[in-house]
Amino acid sequence: TFMAVGAIDDCSDLTITVVSHLGPDPTGSETDPATTDGEICIVEEPAPERRWGDGDCSGEVNPIDSLKVLRSDAGLPVSQTGDCPVIGSNVTVDGTARLWNDVDCSGAVNPVDSLKTLRHDAGLSVSQAEGCPGVATSVTVSS
Repeated sequence: TFMAVGAIDDCSDLTITVVSHLGPDPTGSETDPATTDGEICIVEEPAPERRWGDGDCSGEVNPIDSLKVLRSDAGLPVSQTGDCPVIGSNVTVDGTARLWNDVDCSGAVNPVDSLKTLRHDAGLSVSQAEGCPGVATSVTVSS
């Protein structure tokens, strides 16, 4: 495990030194392994791409997302995939502050978002607030 400490874009020289290796190469001769020195830099990890309305980050916007909105609204536990934001948590979506899975960008995650997810899944129209991503469109999300 390696942990870098520093500011984004800080770089340091990296020197590779072999202390020992497991013996001769397949031809039977003793040789030192080839190494190449370089540089190691701290970079900002890109924010993951998600689908707007995919509340559990499964990769699809479907009725399961709708159910999870209702469970969240009722105060019941909701299982998420990997590092998916908690439904209703503050996130930045394409550079704009939003609530995760506030499908219509109304400022609240509620049963209306659940209904709009079901409408999308059924192929029906979904009305959105101005500037709100379309349901199932690709968005960049960060916490």
